[in-house]
Amino acid sequence: MFIVKPKCQVEIFNIAYGVYVSKLLREANNNDPEEVNKELEELGYKMGLRLVDDFFSRVQTITPCRNFATSMDVITKQAFKMFLGVNATTSHWNQEMTECNIVFKDNPLGDFVVLPPNY
Repeated sequence: MFIVKPKCQVEIFNIAYGVYVSKLLREANNNDPEEVNKELEELGYKMGLRLVDDFFSRVQTITPCRNFATSMDVITKQAFKMFLGVNATTSHWNQEMTECNIVFKDNPLGDFVVLPPNY
């Protein structure tokens, strides 16, 4: 099984993320949201790769994932709980089952920031 870390670590992550986003906004040309979103997407992709590798290396009791959908099911139900202490689900799969949305019941990154109403 896996061990859920204390919520304090999630709060530190949230604050660090907020500081990073603020820094990107200050340094972006005219606070260009497209430039900031591009940087955040690249950062999120790199972090996601590392977190998934770390998760699968720590958790030995999971049966091997046979396809992308199974992998996403394990990641959303267990990895997000392990690293961020939140529950997540997948939705809006494409026909090839190669892309989906990850939906958080409670967005951990919204604790210390004001998000637009659609988020």
